[in-house]
This record gives sequence, structure tokens and C-alpha cells, in this order.
Amino acid sequence: MDKQLYKILIVDDEEIEREGMAGLIEWEQYGMILVGTAWNGIEGLEKIRTLSPDIVLTDIKMPGMDGIELIQNTREQMPWVEFVVLSGYGEYEYTSKAMEQGIRYYLMKPCDERQILEVLDKVIAQIIQKRSRKEQEESYRSTVARLLPKAREQLFRDMIYGETFKEQDFRLFAAEHDVKNISVQLLAFFRETGFDYLEQFILQNIINEQIGNTCVLLYAYVQNQMLFMLDERAAQVEESVQMLKRELGKRNPVPIFTAISKAGRIGDIRPLYEQIEELLRIGQAEGRSGLLSYQTFVRAESIAKGVVDFRRIRDAQEDTELLRELYFIFVRMRRRNFSLEQQAEMAVWVGKVLYGKTMDISWEDIRKTGENIKDGESGRIGQERELYRQTAFFLAECKGLGHGEGKEQQRVQEMVFATFQYLAYQPLNLRFLAGQVLYRNEEHLSRTFHKVMQCKYSTWLIDERVEMAKRLLQEEPDLKISVLAELVGYAPDG
Repeated sequence: MDKQLYKILIVDDEEIEREGMAGLIEWEQYGMILVGTAWNGIEGLEKIRTLSPDIVLTDIKMPGMDGIELIQNTREQMPWVEFVVLSGYGEYEYTSKAMEQGIRYYLMKPCDERQILEVLDKVIAQIIQKRSRKEQEESYRSTVARLLPKAREQLFRDMIYGETFKEQDFRLFAAEHDVKNISVQLLAFFRETGFDYLEQFILQNIINEQIGNTCVLLYAYVQNQMLFMLDERAAQVEESVQMLKRELGKRNPVPIFTAISKAGRIGDIRPLYEQIEELLRIGQAEGRSGLLSYQTFVRAESIAKGVVDFRRIRDAQEDTELLRELYFIFVRMRRRNFSLEQQAEMAVWVGKVLYGKTMDISWEDIRKTGENIKDGESGRIGQERELYRQTAFFLAECKGLGHGEGKEQQRVQEMVFATFQYLAYQPLNLRFLAGQVLYRNEEHLSRTFHKVMQCKYSTWLIDERVEMAKRLLQEEPDLKISVLAELVGYAPDG
């Protein structure tokens, strides 16, 4: 195999200098070949286009087109060409401009063979390094292209679930895309009965065809959802979605719900997917057939603005966090004069939006509880209390809460659930809870609560009521103290 020769072009308006350098060196002996010379930048640019040199030695000060202009014009058309600048004493202004163009190598005229070869050796080493890096990148891209679709799907699934993914797979993906700077969106197709292999194939191919391969970064099939990671710059998304839904509707009439997340970085895939899930739940709850977007989610939140904080409910990790937040919801609804039916509708809607499940309300239990009220209470209060109880147990079940590991933990959970149910009831204390709500031995409940919670029930109850009062005052600073007291279970007159 012939040894590669690096092509050299010399551009200098001084003939003695130009021809002297050309004949001074035995070029091939040093792995180079002189492909030509030029007397100014205009001729030099033309020869660069026709001869494609690897390295150009150019004088910096020439008539017609100087060395700076030659470098600028070449960089626009052939950015891989390397330059060595030849400058004389007193040409520092030109040299400074060359440095602004990223030129690293200079020779002061007159120069001898040793000086020229030293600089050219450094330039060639730089060329070799750049070409090696480019070959590695191309090799990565080639490997990415060969990366099995299953591996790409698994990488996407790992991102979605926030799990550790194979470093090699991600490196291959990163070699194909600018993962540090790219902005992405998730697009989802969901059908309750799922999509068969043919339908998945149709979705993949039409999305690629309509939106473009370069904008469809990854795709995966997850829980009856066909998910795509798109470059945020992808165009014609909504039109493509509607066309696909029409095509797939011909094969299967079961409704397809679609959603697209807001834009985010590669590291945001998990929260973007959570947003997709919430959007799809809204779509199912309200029977929306259009493409649901982040703005849809914002509008959905505005329906319950000032009443429901979806994220607080979703993020609640313990019974008390969930029950406390649910209590706030019922207080807000009462303060806004929601009817019992409106309160029930809101409770059902929260379950649908957050967990995709419909709460089955027992209106018979609500009616009976309204009839069997405590002294000094209205039937409406009893009905709200029962609706709160049903909602609390439903949401706790959706979140996997309310299942203590042992009998003592379960007993305390019962006490906590019942406490929030009756929190606004002034006579609430351990004796009332044991005798009229849970129908259990008071002393036994006291010991169990203290053992599990490491404090007395009475102390815990006061703390919860105080925290509740603080939260209500934060949200409604002008709330009258008498009203605040009643909302958290104290007499309005103190």
C-alpha cells in the first residue's frame, strides 16, 4: 500500500520567496508533495478549489486578495484545509487577524528548511488527529445505524422509567445526536386494547415518513402506548397524528388517544413521560379525541384552579400527606359553595386524571351517613364526611397506601384516616374516636398509637390542627379567626 502524501500549496506574491521554498525541500522524502504555487490570494483560492491541498503556506500581505481573505474564503468552502501563515517583520496587524481566524502556525520570513519542516510536521500531526477523530465518529454513526431496533427501544424504555441504561447504547445514541443541546418532545398513541405488530409497524413508518427520520430519535411500545421521542423542531406533527388515527380507525374502531409533551432535555424524559400519562388520563376522562398537549394539561389544571393541587396528591408518599391534602380540597370546595354533587364530580375527576381509574361512589352510604349525624351537625356535614372517607380510601388504594405491614401499623392508619374524616368536629378526641367511630378499646388504641407514632394521640391531633390552620392562613390570609377555628375543629369563640 502506497504511503499517503500530504498535498502542499504555496501562495506568495514574492517570486524569489515562493520558488525558493518550492525548490528548497525534497517534499516526497518527508511524506509530502508540492501540488502547485500561486502568486496571490485570487489565484491561490482557484488552485485550492481545483487541487484540494491538505496544507496551504500563504503569505499574509498580498495584492488583490491577501492571506486573511484567502483563509476566510477557503474556510467557507473547504473548512478542512489547514493553513500556515508566512509573515514579515512589522506585519503584526495581519498576524492578529489571522489568529482571530484560528490560525495556530506561523513562519517568519525568511525561513529555512528546518523551520518549515518543523511547522509542517506539527500541522500534519494535527491533521492525523482530526482524521482519526472523524473516523471514530463515523464508526460510531455506522454502529448506531446497525444498532438493533430492540436495543434502541430498550434504551428508550429505560429513559422513560428512569432506570439505568447500558452505557454503550447511550454512547452510540449520543454519537448520532447532540444530546447535550437537543430539545425533545414525547409523542404518544394510546388505545385501551393496544396495537398489534402491524399497527406498530404502520405507526413507525408513517411517523418517520411524515415527520422525517432525522426528527424521530427513538420509539418504543409501552403499556398499550406507542411512544416517539421527537426533535422539538419536528413539523407537521398534528397533521400526521390525525392521518394515522384515521388509518388505524379503519382497522379497529376502538378510540385512540394521543398526547404530546412540552419540550425538555434528554435528562427530562421521565418527567416528560409522567406528563404524557396525565394527559392521556385527561383524554380518557373527558373523551377528547384531539392531540392533547401541555397546554391542554394547563387548561385541565385551571378547571380545578384553587381547589385541587394535582402534584401534591401525586407526590404524597404517606397517609397523612394524602389525607391532609384531600382535607384542603374539601375545605376549598366548601368555601366555594360546591354542591355535594359537584364535590363528588371533582373527586371522581381527580382519580381519573391522576390514576386513570373511576371511583365508584356509594350514594347509599352517603345518604345513610347524612341521616346518622352527630349532635349539633347538619346532614350535609355528615354527607361530606362520608364522601371524604370514600375518596380518601380510593386515592390511598390507587397510590398503594393504607396497607400497614403489621396489625399495629394498620390500627394506627385506621386512626389517622378517621381523624381527618372528623378533623373539623370539635368533640374529636381519642375517647370519641375509640367509642363512636372505630368501636375499639380506648387504652389499647392509646398504647398502639404511642408505640407506632412515638407521641400521644392528643399531641399529634393538636399538631395536625395547627399545621392545617397555618396552611389555610397561607392560602387565605384574610380568613377570619372564628371561621379558621371551625375549619380545624375548634370553637369559633376560642
